[in-house]
Amino acid sequence: MSLQLFHEASGSGIIGWVRYDVARQALWNVAIDPEEPRALAFDRRLAKAYASCLDAR
Repeated sequence: MSLQLFHEASGSGIIGWVRYDVARQALWNVAIDPEEPRALAFDRRLAKAYASCLDAR
């Protein structure tokens, strides 16, 4: 899943793009170079919560 990060601002307000690998529960910064994304640290509790939402379907 690809996500665009932004915030309310006068002008662009776009921060960048990230990709979340659902199967691996990994978050990647793809804004600078999509061919060589950088791994991002995040709260693993969020990954578990998202996975439980998918399981509930």
